[in-house]
Amino acid sequence: MTYFTGNVKYETQGLLSPRKDTETVMRLNQLEFLRFVAALHYLANVMYPKEILGTEGWLLACVKSVKLWGYVQPNFLFMLSGFILAYNYCPTLSDDSRIGYNYVHFLLKRACWLCPTMFVACFLPVWRDPIEFLGSTYKYSKFMANLFGISAWWPPSFRTYHLMSSSWVAAVMLFNYVVCMPLMLKAIHRGLSRESRIWLLIFAWPWTWFVGFVFERFDIATDDGTTHWDWVNPLFYVPSFAMGLLGGSIFVEKPEGGTLDPRKLFMEHFGASCLLGANVLVMAFFSHEPMMRWHQVGSLNLLNIGMIYLYAKGKDKVTGWVFGMWPLKFLGGFAFVMIMMYPACEMFAMELTEGLKYTPEGTAAKPKPTKFTFFVTFVVVCALTRFLIEIPYARFALKKCEKMFGGGGD
Repeated sequence: MTYFTGNVKYETQGLLSPRKDTETVMRLNQLEFLRFVAALHYLANVMYPKEILGTEGWLLACVKSVKLWGYVQPNFLFMLSGFILAYNYCPTLSDDSRIGYNYVHFLLKRACWLCPTMFVACFLPVWRDPIEFLGSTYKYSKFMANLFGISAWWPPSFRTYHLMSSSWVAAVMLFNYVVCMPLMLKAIHRGLSRESRIWLLIFAWPWTWFVGFVFERFDIATDDGTTHWDWVNPLFYVPSFAMGLLGGSIFVEKPEGGTLDPRKLFMEHFGASCLLGANVLVMAFFSHEPMMRWHQVGSLNLLNIGMIYLYAKGKDKVTGWVFGMWPLKFLGGFAFVMIMMYPACEMFAMELTEGLKYTPEGTAAKPKPTKFTFFVTFVVVCALTRFLIEIPYARFALKKCEKMFGGGGD
């Protein structure tokens, strides 16, 4: 499941694991719950974005402000995915090929976990009313663009076909897997010293938000009243994914053993919680609007990659200790299902809410289903998808791959 959510457990299972000795691979338990929180934050904003700040009190105003920052979480999850992939694959890179790892096995691993949930998410609404989504050649072409993960390269399919909003995530990740990782990972890890990677990580940070700023200015200057192709393009998220790869590459070569330096001890035991708190403070007391799409919001990336690194060490004594508990880290497995299934769940909830009719067009003006109806529908659909589709299919697919390619690791 590292294709999106960074689940180390499934990345190290079976033939397609990059590690031959998976018993020595440390589980990054804190990150598994963190990805669930990120997915939940994203959905809270995307489902109910119209709730604005009120005068109910400063605490409620801060909570609502944090909710409005939910749109930045896909960017965070792309960076987290790059970190986990580097963590798993950097120690196994070989000189046998330019890429350094088994590219076919890598893509098969993504397909075993990604494909079933994506297909179900796309076909559930079509099963309800095929004519509504496949009633013309234009609608059919948009559906196929989303089904095969290329919607982010064709904005009309994403912007005017709300049904497939979640497939945009798959489109961005497919680009990172198929193009970015094989080009970057070995060059980063084998071609640069650890100190050089640290400096490169720092200098890569402005790129993640400066490009968004430049294109925002260009978009305003060239506005012709039509839909633009800018903000959904996967190229915008390459710097964040690359920062994740850099962070993971640095992490796998961290110094072994303990330290007596009080500053380092403080960072190990409290640093991740402090950076998480800094994230919350920024979202609670600063407006997101000036930084929207910079990109999205890249100015938080350096703070976030530091937080990911410190949580990965597993020594945080505050939130890290809580996040590592089984009931919480278990929820991390639902992150990808949550992101993929929410449009279909919204449609079902709309049908159950009296007086509302789901339509894929004009989503900006359409009402939302009641929170209770959506929540119940969402929990049921996600649980069924996770335990009856995603996990059984992945186990079946991995067994078939082992029979086809034989035993052993890469």
